[in-house]
Amino acid sequence: MAESLNHGQLDALRADADRFIAELDEEAYLHFAGHKESYDLVPIYERHAELTRLETVQAIGASVDGGRNARELWRFACEGYLGNFVREGSERVAELEAKLGVPPKTPDNSSVPPSKGQKPSESSTPKDKAKPHAGAHRPLHPNPTAKRDVFACRCQGCGADVSGVAQNPCEAYDRVEIPQIKPDVTRVTLHGGVCPCCAKRFRAEPPEGLEPGSPFGANLRALVIYLRSVQGIPLARLSHVLCDLFGLDISEGALVNILAASQKPFAAQTSLIKARLMAGAALASDRPA
Repeated sequence: MAESLNHGQLDALRADADRFIAELDEEAYLHFAGHKESYDLVPIYERHAELTRLETVQAIGASVDGGRNARELWRFACEGYLGNFVREGSERVAELEAKLGVPPKTPDNSSVPPSKGQKPSESSTPKDKAKPHAGAHRPLHPNPTAKRDVFACRCQGCGADVSGVAQNPCEAYDRVEIPQIKPDVTRVTLHGGVCPCCAKRFRAEPPEGLEPGSPFGANLRALVIYLRSVQGIPLARLSHVLCDLFGLDISEGALVNILAASQKPFAAQTSLIKARLMAGAALASDRPA
């Protein structure tokens, strides 16, 4: 009987599974969108061979303790193990499907540039003049962050100084920009010493909200949970996203810890919601009695 895995080993396999899924999704997109003729599954399975080995699948199964995360990882590993037997056939089927009954590539159904497409013959009948229509524009923001009034200094016609002439608004437009985003890092140093009264050592109490422990604040934790749970970004890619967008170096293990720490609060809120629903007078009713 296979031995169960510890939490560190399971976390490493979850991270590998995220990368495995990301590579499979990318390969499927490139092939079925017409950007790549071959459908190469074998190299992807070989890069993640440890995850889909029978021994690994059995070890994950022995580690299932009723938790959803371990159970989902076990299911994924089982599917990957079975997929090993049909991966070459899947490649062949996909390549044959791509060749049978597929219309010729045109600028409308592939990445062929418009200049390479066949031009339809134009009618000799002159087209009717298009009806004029109001120009489309982006409406001005109701609450701009800042306003800047710019006054003319010289006349564009003769170059005369017009800085002292009364001027009225002629045109208004918005410039939308994202400010540079950097991690807000607060260094907390707790001071202390020796009490002159009792000769015992003392130390300052940590400020509220800046207690020792995890270095990541509530807003960052909420962003990680949203990007992982709602947008479905794999852990490996999420680590790169946080680094590229915010200049924040955070490991996949730290992301796993953030997600694991959110399970109890979410479970508590889920129980409260369920209790309120069960206490109602009617369930699953979409119309009045």
